[in-house]
Amino acid sequence: MRSKSAQILSQSKPNSQSISELINYSRDLRISGEFDQAKKVIIRALRLAINQSDRIQTARCYCHEAIIYSEKQDYPKANRCFEKANTHLLPKDDLYRSLLANWAAVLQAMGKFDEAIEMQKKVNRIFVELGLTNTADFANNTANLSHALYEAHRFHEAETVVLSAIELMDQNPREALMCIRVLYIAAYHRFQVQEFEKTEILLKKYFSICRDPSIDPLSYVTCLAMLAFCRQVLTNSIEGRDLSNDFFNLYEKLPSTLKLNTSLIQLYGLLLI
Repeated sequence: MRSKSAQILSQSKPNSQSISELINYSRDLRISGEFDQAKKVIIRALRLAINQSDRIQTARCYCHEAIIYSEKQDYPKANRCFEKANTHLLPKDDLYRSLLANWAAVLQAMGKFDEAIEMQKKVNRIFVELGLTNTADFANNTANLSHALYEAHRFHEAETVVLSAIELMDQNPREALMCIRVLYIAAYHRFQVQEFEKTEILLKKYFSICRDPSIDPLSYVTCLAMLAFCRQVLTNSIEGRDLSNDFFNLYEKLPSTLKLNTSLIQLYGLLLI
């Protein structure tokens, strides 16, 4: 008996002469884990696109083929598909940004961090030039770029990228929330090397954006603990003690699995001293 997903896919089988329908069908197959079938369908779409001299659809087909290879972790083949797609696109094309962002992820998976970083920077520059900074795609690419910079141990640059992007996203705090995880990582790095003033600047930016602990309870409570400690070290103020009490109250409400987080346990101990 066929699976439910197979039945759905068979019912949605497209007109073999429609490139867009074939692309969508290949995507559905890929999502269902039918990689070999997905590849056959996208190759059929690619041949039609080439025969019709449709450069955008040709590029789309190569991109979808690349994603199939990427999900199979065959990154060299995915890289070659993105290279082919790139020859058919111009920077003004909407698909160009998506191509570079996905290509950068493949390069990063291949360990080519510098190339991936430069590609992600290029994507962000395009977003800025087109006035598209208040979008989820811009926020997502910024987060990916900063993570890549952290993996390359370019910490200061990662912080600068995130803070600059958040300033551009101030009109849309919902999208800026996508960068809070990176702010947390940046603050934690500064805290570990005891740069408490810089830590506090990053944490205040974090809390100006993230006011709801439920969005990411672990990072929120950890940031609150770090801010409390920074306040106590820098000013020994009542504010620091009040923040500590806020932290202890929130900590008690955390699920038991989160309470076992090593960093959080260390911070808990620091605030008890």
